[in-house]
Amino acid sequence: MLMWNWPVRFVLAAGLLFAQGMPRISSVEPTTGKAGAEITASGEELSKSIVLKLLISDGKKDVELKLTVQEEKSIKFTIPEGLAPGRYGLAIVTKDKIIDQPVKVTVE
Repeated sequence: MLMWNWPVRFVLAAGLLFAQGMPRISSVEPTTGKAGAEITASGEELSKSIVLKLLISDGKKDVELKLTVQEEKSIKFTIPEGLAPGRYGLAIVTKDKIIDQPVKVTVE
């Protein structure tokens, strides 16, 4: 039988307790909107302590989104004025990195 000594168990438990999952957006609703429209992005690990900014990008230029609501499993934002019509990707900014998301928003 495998026996764990106390320090090893504590380190493993502490690592599991304090480990953060990677933030991700799994869906947006609605997927299409005009400037000023509110969009809800749903996913995991989206709290203010993890997600510092949300970017919308056409692949050449990133624009920071104005967040209206930010919770653990959702972020609401408005489509900024001046974005050309087209399909845009989203990216999450954390303290360590920028993470492209597998969702798209279409601007009319």
